[in-house]
Amino acid sequence: MEIKRYFQVIKSQRHDFIHHLHTLYGLIAQQKFQDTEEYIEEVIEDVRKINEVIPIHHPAVSALLLTLKQQAYTKNIQMSVIAKDNLAHIPCKVTDINRVLGNLISNAMDALTHDKTQDSWIEVLIELEHLSNEYIFTVTNSGEIDSHIASKLFNNQFTTKSNNHEGIGLIATKRIIEKYEGMIYLETTSNTTAFIARLPAMKKNKAI
Repeated sequence: MEIKRYFQVIKSQRHDFIHHLHTLYGLIAQQKFQDTEEYIEEVIEDVRKINEVIPIHHPAVSALLLTLKQQAYTKNIQMSVIAKDNLAHIPCKVTDINRVLGNLISNAMDALTHDKTQDSWIEVLIELEHLSNEYIFTVTNSGEIDSHIASKLFNNQFTTKSNNHEGIGLIATKRIIEKYEGMIYLETTSNTTAFIARLPAMKKNKAI
């Protein structure tokens, strides 16, 4: 499913490329060379941001992250991915990795869709903490979550739909992480919200 979505992103980019060529042709025909140069620089910068190489061992995980980054870009959300480990040896199914990361990023994106500030951003940090021997996924977004909502996010019957924020997939994400004997929790500051998932680096009997 993630690969299919990734190819849809590529197809969309190719479609946009035709529009860029028409624009450049028109600018050159009018001999507006300064405008042409500025337009080319802007297109190159956009392509660089969207098609960042993500050093992840599993192509399906990279495809998902790139697809979500494209979606964030279309919503004027700056999303960055910092991979300090390539997840080659994580004792989890690739589909479960994608469900965890996909749910957390989509949740952050959903929260920011209703954010009226100009500088909306999401940071995804993937790392292996050697001290605790755990893989850590940290998804941080700009903006503070309401404390009343935060205290109930992992309750089975809780929804924030009335507040235009559904908390997509958090219960399912928690169940996946607990299947691998990991844990997930929330950390907030006055201007950031971070969901942190910790997964043991060593496979345990209960992990499937």
